This record gives sequence, structure tokens and C-alpha cells, in this order.
Amino acid sequence: MQKLKQTGIALIVAGLLSANAWASEAAVEPVTAQPVAAFTDADLNALFEQEADKPMQLAALSGQEMRETEGAIVWKPYLIGAGVRGAWGGAASGIRYAVSHAGTPQWSIRDQGRAIGYGFAGGVAGWNRWSAATIGTVVGAAGMRWGW
Repeated sequence: MQKLKQTGIALIVAGLLSANAWASEAAVEPVTAQPVAAFTDADLNALFEQEADKPMQLAALSGQEMRETEGAIVWKPYLIGAGVRGAWGGAASGIRYAVSHAGTPQWSIRDQGRAIGYGFAGGVAGWNRWSAATIGTVVGAAGMRWGW
């Protein structure tokens, strides 16, 4: 249980330290106001069903709209992002393992693959490529150390 707590704390600390600071004190150009599109009454009437005896409900899609959107994957960009972050984590963990074990009797292709897999799993938890690489490296090192 103690090792699990230490691993959890190490992951949290690695995640916090890997966040990039995007704030700066450089001169910022003033932003000009952009016109905002407003809904008209006709737009609102088309969007909401309005009957006197029922509360306002969203309008159901028509049969044609249902056929056009059938099978559409809304969450596809999230899967691609998780895959990219996992790849960053796997690459970072694999490089860490290769650098620390290259030329020694402890290195094996099996363990190299395990390090990359652990890093991939940890990298998916990152929120950008740097946190994915850091978390992937920490998870890969912890996985190789404690043999998950």
C-alpha cells in the first residue's frame, strides 16, 4: 500500500511540474470587438417546440437528419489526442529505458517493449505533449521498477 501511495504522489507531482507556463508580460495588442451573431425569433421557434400545454422542449431531429448523422463519431478527436499523448509517453519511456540500460546485461527487447507500453498507458493521462512525456516516463519507470 505504501508503494501505491508513493507511486500516486510521484504521478501527481510529475503532472504538476510538467505543465507549461504560458503567461507572459509581453505587450499585448488590444482586441477589437467582433460582431456577435444573434438568434432571431424565427431561429428560436425552429429550435424549440412551443405548445401551450407542454413545457418548452428541444425539437427532435427529422428522419432525414437522423440518416445524415447516423454513425457519426463526435469523440474521434479525443481518441486521436489520447493516441498522440500515449505515443509521446511511450517514446519518452522507451528512450529513458534505452538510455539507462543500453549496453548492460539488464537490457532486453521484452523489457524495452514493456517500458514503452507502460509509458503509453501513462502518457494518455497527460493533458499536453510535455505532461504526457513526463507522466509516461514516470509510469514507465515505476512499472519497470515494481514490475506491474
